[in-house]
Amino acid sequence: IKALLDFRDKVTPEDSVVVYFSGHGFSVDGNDYLAPVDFSFGQSKDAARHNGIALTRVIDTLAITKSRVIIVDACRTDAPLLKQLEKKSGKADLGRLVAIDGTGSLIAFATSAGQTSSGRSSNGLSLYTENLVKSLAERPRDMRAALVRAKELTISSSNHSQVPAIYDEMQGDFYLAEASSVGTS
Repeated sequence: IKALLDFRDKVTPEDSVVVYFSGHGFSVDGNDYLAPVDFSFGQSKDAARHNGIALTRVIDTLAITKSRVIIVDACRTDAPLLKQLEKKSGKADLGRLVAIDGTGSLIAFATSAGQTSSGRSSNGLSLYTENLVKSLAERPRDMRAALVRAKELTISSSNHSQVPAIYDEMQGDFYLAEASSVGTS
């Protein structure tokens, strides 16, 4: 959390940010959480929520910026230890995602709700990240197009066993700058 707050302190309302998280993730009652390095599930859902970083907290913390692209390369299943604490509902609860309405956020997940990722590619990256890198190398027109292409590549290369999700609440486009134009305005 400290790194996220330190980052927020360095951005302005006119900034656009990209946050990329690759690691472990889990869901509790339909809400997505990121697992920090020192994460422990504890003995209850409340402990897991407290020890994890709610994705909505990341979004809320960066809400001062003009726009946000958040890429989460992590599983989104109910945590195995938490499955013992309560019966699974049988359907994904996407209600909490309503919290991103109107925030100017574009959020990409390596998996759909309730899914795990398909594992590593031959080069050591996750399958989704490998396909995101391929997509960006194709020089798409904007970030939305890059994420859609990465989704298509991941679905194809996993034989439909991993289906990324994209939640788009961004107004306008998030253009990708050419490396030579960054910082030259």
